[in-house]
Amino acid sequence: MIPSLAGGGQEKAGMILTNYLSGFHEVQVVSLEPASAYDYPYKSRLSRIEIKRANTTAGKILVVFKRILALRKIKKQFKPDVSIAIGPTAMLINSLSFGKEQKISSLRQSLLQLKDNRFLNKILFRISGKLVPVHNGINKELYDLYKIKNNLFAYNGYDLEKIAADCSMPVEKELLPFFEANVLCHMGRFDSQKCQWQLAKVFHLARKVTPGLKLLMIGDVDYSNPLNSSVYQFCVNYLQNNGYRVKPIGTDLNAPANEYDVMFLGQQMNPHRYMAKSSVFVFPSAWEGFPNALVEALACGLPVVSADCPTGPKEILEDVNTAEQFGILLPLFSHMFIKEVLTTNELHQQWADTITGLLSDNYKMKYLKSQAFKRAKEFSVEKSCKKWLDIIDQKIK
Repeated sequence: MIPSLAGGGQEKAGMILTNYLSGFHEVQVVSLEPASAYDYPYKSRLSRIEIKRANTTAGKILVVFKRILALRKIKKQFKPDVSIAIGPTAMLINSLSFGKEQKISSLRQSLLQLKDNRFLNKILFRISGKLVPVHNGINKELYDLYKIKNNLFAYNGYDLEKIAADCSMPVEKELLPFFEANVLCHMGRFDSQKCQWQLAKVFHLARKVTPGLKLLMIGDVDYSNPLNSSVYQFCVNYLQNNGYRVKPIGTDLNAPANEYDVMFLGQQMNPHRYMAKSSVFVFPSAWEGFPNALVEALACGLPVVSADCPTGPKEILEDVNTAEQFGILLPLFSHMFIKEVLTTNELHQQWADTITGLLSDNYKMKYLKSQAFKRAKEFSVEKSCKKWLDIIDQKIK
């Protein structure tokens, strides 16, 4: 069970996992959202529980109750041996459906972001069956915040062959000149969590040292969320006001691509072809679960500069057993977005200095590129999803 089949990393990870499991088990996917043009290609049989959302507290409780009844009906028909709930919403509904099957719950984000409802969360975690976080750092948070001891975890799996094939696809001819210079690349939906406005400031400082440096932003804008659309608009305005030629999302080129300094490409069916032509992947998020974009950047062979989030990037970019490094970790920015603040500080300068220093060091660039390919192999579909299969078959307790 997964709330949506379209959108971000959770939905893509669910698609990869269920498509893999369907080669070994009969799989039924249950979603809470109507079909979308952006749905990932889930191959398993699909049921949708489409109940209109409510705004009042009483209405929200009623929606949950209706979803539970609908899920119980699906379970009665399907008679599952195992149910897997991906994310807190699915965990709640799956837990309260009271099926007799083995229940497994996939925790997808840092629990520090859920601490405001700690009492209710603890109850949810206790009734949700086996807890399988997306990485081991969440297990530490489970103990630190809730005194729950848990050792199971399973990384997201990535189709490395498909990513490699995506990278080999050509970029539009009119965009090719943009990549003749050094390009900083970022991928992610616009959100205060993702700190794209901080990246715009870092780029401005780095450009002063590395003339001709470009910035490529791949990701969608949720215009129904005023904060997120404000983050996007800040980035566009800040860069334009500092004299950069910018291509906003959804606009056509009105000059040769090499005359642009910044491109916002929006959501892309194949972002990897653009990433593969970039120079460095920059990831300033304030928090993450297991950031797909980071692993996909590694699979594209990109040197990575990332914020050292509470969970996620460090586990990806550092081998805890050998201390081997696969990217560069830097201190966190504040995720508190204030559009009136146009100034930069020492942290912006530290990020800019790190990026420009990396770009000027050919040896380190080549080394991190090789390290990127090496590390990506640890997150292949075969390794990650095979572990899920062993958890389901109770070979891992």
